[in-house]
Amino acid sequence: MSLERDLLAMATEPAAGPRPQFFDDPAMDRVWDVLAALTAELAVTRTRLNSLERVLAEHDCLPAGVVDGWVADDEAARDQAQAHQEMLMRVFRGLLQDAAAKQ
Repeated sequence: MSLERDLLAMATEPAAGPRPQFFDDPAMDRVWDVLAALTAELAVTRTRLNSLERVLAEHDCLPAGVVDGWVADDEAARDQAQAHQEMLMRVFRGLLQDAAAKQ
């Protein structure tokens, strides 16, 4: 099974219990789920990036701007693409579950 199929299978698994509903329109709950997932992803990313930048600065490891000019090799590009797919599956899990349940 391919990576994309594995991720899709995990993302479309039914929830363990009934989903709470906060809005009159269930679609709004799905939008809220996506927004919450994106917010969590961004918060974690910013924390890790800030930590990394502080460690590098403390150890005088990289000159300013070197990361902006970096170009990924094939392995790094594959790793980054996989990380992007995994994040998208986490962010859109609720929507994917709903779509799968309607089929």
